[in-house]
Amino acid sequence: MKLENLKINTRLTIGFGSMAILTLLLCVLMIFGIKTMSANLENLSENRFPAWQVLAQLNRERMVIRAQTQSVFAQETQKNAEGKLQTILEDRHKAWQRIDKAWEILLKIPRTSAKGQLLQEKLQEQYKAWRAIYVDLDSQIERLARATDPSQKAELYAEYRQMVSRMVPISDAMGETFDAMADNNAVRTNNMIKADHAIAIQLQTWGMVAAVISIVLAALLGWLITRSVVAPLRQGKEILGVLAEGDMTCEIPSELTSRKDEMGDLARSMRDMANQLQEIVGSVNKTTSQVASASSEIAQGSSDLAQRTEEQASALEETASSMEELTGTVKQSAENAGQA
Repeated sequence: MKLENLKINTRLTIGFGSMAILTLLLCVLMIFGIKTMSANLENLSENRFPAWQVLAQLNRERMVIRAQTQSVFAQETQKNAEGKLQTILEDRHKAWQRIDKAWEILLKIPRTSAKGQLLQEKLQEQYKAWRAIYVDLDSQIERLARATDPSQKAELYAEYRQMVSRMVPISDAMGETFDAMADNNAVRTNNMIKADHAIAIQLQTWGMVAAVISIVLAALLGWLITRSVVAPLRQGKEILGVLAEGDMTCEIPSELTSRKDEMGDLARSMRDMANQLQEIVGSVNKTTSQVASASSEIAQGSSDLAQRTEEQASALEETASSMEELTGTVKQSAENAGQA
């Protein structure tokens, strides 16, 4: 389809429509990229960073409770150690409250990777075993705080050492799982940050490419549309100038009259106008010729009438002269008759 066969409003619609579609596509890509980045940022703020904080808190509380567990041995040779052991139990009770709260938060954080899910399942089993051994350890500390007989204390401390020896591997395994989960979280977080960075670069690239394409497309469409409108307008102006000078024989180029747009309508209207003007001028010329011929005939008739009028006047003069002569003769005859 040729451009000159399209209406001007259709060309403008195509031009602006192309720009609108390009802008819409760019907006869709931008929105998709921004939503992806927003989802990743939301995941970081609601899952990744809180998970790091909770894992660090649980690991720190694990070490605090372990240190408290080891500090019990320092009271084995101390007199009046009951107060110290009670203080350890009170601190332990507060620590367990913090641990339970942090553990609930950790369980609410979704694990989106298979590795993260496996690590959390492993940590749950270790946590149950860890809490179970510490229930026994806390109960043993309470018995140590109530014991007064030295031999009984010695026996309780011996059992306490055995419990601690069972607790240490469980605690160490939990520490390793905490570290593994933190490392997995760090890897996932770095991957998300890298993905967001890549999306940002893509959006920037798309924006630059779209801007260049938009500028080139706008310039090309503007040039084509302007050329398709201005050029025939200039031709029409030249044709109207020729008609204004009185040259009604000017022909409208077929390349204009064959167009299907408004310029073609205008060219066909000028062609019809030129034809009508030619007919009017021809009619006027014909009428002028007829008037001139009639005027010539009237002038000839007037000349003949003047000549006949002159001839009649001459005849009248001759008649008048004859009448005068006749009158003179009659008068003389009368006089002669009177004398006789």
